[in-house]
Amino acid sequence: PAPLPVRDVVVYAASGGGVAARRVTDGRERWRIGEAKADAGYLSIGDRLVATADGEGTLRTWVAATGSPRWTVDAQVGALLAADAHAVYLLTTDGRLRCVGTDGKVRWTRRPPLSLAGGHPAAALGAGHLVLCTETGDVAAVRAEDGARAWVRKGQAEGALRPAIDGTTVYLGGTSLAAVQIADGRELWAQNPLRPPSRGAGGWGPPTVAGGVVYALDCDALRSLHSDGSQAGDPVMVGGVVPPWRPPVVQGNSVWIVESSETGVSGLPRSGEGRPQTYALTGGQARSIAASDNRLFVLNRATLLALPVY
Repeated sequence: PAPLPVRDVVVYAASGGGVAARRVTDGRERWRIGEAKADAGYLSIGDRLVATADGEGTLRTWVAATGSPRWTVDAQVGALLAADAHAVYLLTTDGRLRCVGTDGKVRWTRRPPLSLAGGHPAAALGAGHLVLCTETGDVAAVRAEDGARAWVRKGQAEGALRPAIDGTTVYLGGTSLAAVQIADGRELWAQNPLRPPSRGAGGWGPPTVAGGVVYALDCDALRSLHSDGSQAGDPVMVGGVVPPWRPPVVQGNSVWIVESSETGVSGLPRSGEGRPQTYALTGGQARSIAASDNRLFVLNRATLLALPVY
């Protein structure tokens, strides 16, 4: 999973197993939870607690600043999906959706509108809905209050691409970049990619929304669009980007993307003016990024880096 900045620490999957947190200012380790199963994911609850799962499927929460334990729930966690200040949403080991409140009580458990067993769907939470994209590229939305089906959209992508929610609209990558009404799944607009997806190449990557602008990789170009689908800036060609794509990360005046194993990570100016900035990295494809407080955090296999942004 990508690093997770939570106030003054950044949480990440530790190379020796478990989950650890380091201070964002100097990288010193603050705490480490050896029994946490990083592959199940980790989430921020209200920017105060960190939710993890152990090997037995128990949902465990910790104070982000200190690593002190808080409440636990035997929730049969297979994968953690999303969280806000009130609840944690997860996929159980038998493929059901479950909502656990921050009081430590299970609020609801539902069979999802699409089969989610055997994978880790990409998820986004907002506007009273949980939106999921499965590893087969199908998308489903359920109501956050009770898990009831809102809508299903099949064949959107070739893999699990994380949706992006802004207001009452969810943006989806894949065979098109689609803006969809989150309540009923009605398509507001869609843009075709430069090249249709074929064997994992082409198509749109997972989008990111910042300041009302949608950013997404369109094949070899970083595109920026207004919420109505109109172009916000000229496309910027990016060399060396290969699937699986990570969502762009917006921080400061720049948009950051993960490039190929031979390149690293690059920041492109949001204004469209100025030169890109690239941090060269080695170590293969196991690379993910996150950002907070004018720092870019890169998990590059067994190495965690904090880099300045511009």
